[in-house]
Amino acid sequence: MNSRRGAFHSIRFLKGLRVGVVLLYLSAAACGSAAVSTLTPPSLDAAAIFAKAAQSFESLESFSFRLTHGGGGTPITGGLEVEVAEGVVLNPDRAQVNIEAVVGGGFVRVKMITIGDDVYLTNPFTGKFELLSTSDAPTGFFDPSGGVGAIMTDTKEASLIGQEEVEGTLTFHVTGNIDSSALQSITGSAIEGSPIQAHVWIGTEDFLVRRITLTGRITADEKDGITRTIVLSDFNKPVSIEPPE
Repeated sequence: MNSRRGAFHSIRFLKGLRVGVVLLYLSAAACGSAAVSTLTPPSLDAAAIFAKAAQSFESLESFSFRLTHGGGGTPITGGLEVEVAEGVVLNPDRAQVNIEAVVGGGFVRVKMITIGDDVYLTNPFTGKFELLSTSDAPTGFFDPSGGVGAIMTDTKEASLIGQEEVEGTLTFHVTGNIDSSALQSITGSAIEGSPIQAHVWIGTEDFLVRRITLTGRITADEKDGITRTIVLSDFNKPVSIEPPE
């Protein structure tokens, strides 16, 4: 009887020992995994993300954009104050834009085509395209070589907030400050010394900019606290932009 009881206790001891070894192994593996993730530093900081985004942006052949405003609009030629601008850009120097603006207290829609230094804008009253003079043309308006590119290269004190999903794409959310004078290519004119807070969402895989928000006055005639949001999409889709007839 005693021998049977001893054998039973031996079997229980061996089973318990085996379970204990398995649990100890799993615990060690879990601790090891946590240690690796804790000790592994991020591979990219905010400055490196901006640098890669600048390279990706410069390589684009075309993209679509939508520019919206909060707390005011962007003043351009003829007394127009842009509230929404939406269109396509064909690098290096062509763009086709639909603009929703306010002029003289009324709401208008106009179209703009830029080809090199030539800027065509529809007359709000006739709907026909007119070639603007050099002094009136907002030639810097959303210039791809300066606007978004300047944000990638001239933003200071950049920091990485984290990763967020934008329209189904995982992005780096990076923030920093940029001087208003660096953003003249977006607005056509700019004052100096006005700090603009920039938030930029950049794809984690392709480093293409998906969204930008800019808070602060860029031009002399706009209101304090104005916010601009730029959404980019349709990268490298075939685009044809020709002068209007």
